[in-house]
Amino acid sequence: MAMEKVQDAVEEIRGRFGKSAISYACLMGDLKMPTDGRDKVKMPGLINYEERLKERLNGKEGQKE
Repeated sequence: MAMEKVQDAVEEIRGRFGKSAISYACLMGDLKMPTDGRDKVKMPGLINYEERLKERLNGKEGQKE
């Protein structure tokens, strides 16, 4: 049942975007992706948002140090 859903999803994607939209993982080989955490970088807007949210929660909104 689950395998049928996966196969149906793959066929739907290939039908919409072409046969080469999805390929088998074994054909891709070793991608040599870095494991140093580069994929976990936050966007600058999110960093500023988190800082402002922390200030609001701590009651420091509008106060300069």
